Amino acid sequence: MTDRFTGADIMNVVRTAVLESLKDGKPITQGKLEEIINRYKPSLTYDLLEKYEAFRLQYSRLRTYGKAQVGIPEVTWNDIGDLDVVKEVINKYVITTMQRRDILEKLGIEPIHGILLFGPPGVGKTLVAKATANMLKANFVELNGAELARVGPERAAAVVRDVFNMARDNAPPAVIFIDEIDSVAPPRDSPIGGVWSNVVSQLLTEMDGLRGLNGGVIVIAATNRPWFIDPALLRPGRFDKVIYIPPPNRDARREIIRIHIRNAEVEEG
Repeated sequence: MTDRFTGADIMNVVRTAVLESLKDGKPITQGKLEEIINRYKPSLTYDLLEKYEAFRLQYSRLRTYGKAQVGIPEVTWNDIGDLDVVKEVINKYVITTMQRRDILEKLGIEPIHGILLFGPPGVGKTLVAKATANMLKANFVELNGAELARVGPERAAAVVRDVFNMARDNAPPAVIFIDEIDSVAPPRDSPIGGVWSNVVSQLLTEMDGLRGLNGGVIVIAATNRPWFIDPALLRPGRFDKVIYIPPPNRDARREIIRIHIRNAEVEEG
């Protein structure tokens, strides 16, 4: 019955129950507690529910909602087997431009603020995003679209806003990684697009707000379905670069295996 109550809310319920029982000279009963809980629920504002839902939502590996979980990932390019072409593109269009913003500003060129990674499941999109943040020495904020979709479009839009605010507070620089972005940003003219239009609009607003920020916040999104993302997100100034992450071939699989066993101890027999 106390779903969405914070610790302080539950404490207030208990305190009220104790005081009323002392006043009436009667013991606390289950019925009395239920009465007070139902009386207290209307006082929970939408804003409190919204903030608490953002706290309760354990999307991806962001265990708690707070700045303490923001940090620089330990993953580097050396931890990713093969994908040399992908690494070269990201080094050229993302890392170099973010590190040399001074030159771009003199030339009047706006740096990239977003890239979209797409490819089959398990090809290393998340690893690529983390390695990019590591190369930039950027704080990494991760958001999982599938987990976010469970809270509904209204609260999802609020969480998106708060995550972008968190990234701005932890820049320069900072990387926002949105995994499975197609879950919350489908085309608005699709059968389910209207439901998520608020989230798409919030994403567009937040990404447009990144322009001109000193130090930079970059958004990296990943999806298995690039065709099921609202086209407005793919326009210049948003996800400027779309990068395909291919499945590993034979040589790539050999390199991946080598990386995973590089610290293994092998006894010669």
